[in-house]
Amino acid sequence: MNMKFKCLTYSLLAFMLATFLPKANLKAQVAIGAKAEIVPMVIKSKSLGEIKIGMPISEFLNLTKDQDVKKEQISLEGDDYDIYNVYKNGEIIYSVEPDGENVWRIWVRGGNIKTEKGLKIGSTLKEIKENYSIKDFAVGEGNVAILLDGYEYSFILESIKIPEGWWLDQRLETLSDSLKIESIII
Repeated sequence: MNMKFKCLTYSLLAFMLATFLPKANLKAQVAIGAKAEIVPMVIKSKSLGEIKIGMPISEFLNLTKDQDVKKEQISLEGDDYDIYNVYKNGEIIYSVEPDGENVWRIWVRGGNIKTEKGLKIGSTLKEIKENYSIKDFAVGEGNVAILLDGYEYSFILESIKIPEGWWLDQRLETLSDSLKIESIII
């Protein structure tokens, strides 16, 4: 098979996977030449790609057996908890927090992981306002979480850039639209 035909075939296959697989909530790899392209995982209410809130941790570990997953500890509100961090190139891309034997919460921290509306780590509060209806916000652990109407995930804003005076007043409308998303919690 000549190289032009091979490239066209792979491009068509990649297009078909990108068009149909996100609707099926799957992750796939398409070989292009010597490299593999990963169709990005999509954040939806109660899931990140094939990983779903409530699924057994054993199933999550089976789905991620070809990835760099490490069971580690996280400290929240003064208590330590188990967490499964998924690494790519030495950086945490996402984390799965168990509740006993099941997935309880998923923390998206990096990579090319996007919501159904295209927002990802580094998107701004302005983009959140343009794409979602904001139900409320919550403050905890020194962070501001934007809670959405009709979606079961929230955006954590870069708290280091929130002015010190804001913490006394805590009004959503006084936060800068340029604040970026530093993590997404499902």
